[in-house]
Amino acid sequence: MLNRCETIGRIVGLGLDKDDGCVRITNGSAFTLMYGSEESHDQMQAFCLRMESRLREQGRSLQDLTRGEFLRLASECSQSRD
Repeated sequence: MLNRCETIGRIVGLGLDKDDGCVRITNGSAFTLMYGSEESHDQMQAFCLRMESRLREQGRSLQDLTRGEFLRLASECSQSRD
């Protein structure tokens, strides 16, 4: 069983390339994204939605993943464009 300090509860994305004056904030069930240009914010959002979709397919949540499982899934989702 994982202890509380070893679980991943939420993905937080912070875009640092915002220069158009827009404030972009997106909340999902397991993520919060803030700022960034329209393009980078869209990319972060697509990544998080792929993560949520894959977890849903597996019947799991972020809290169910070990650190290694999270890193593998994140790597797969960052390379995937489905």
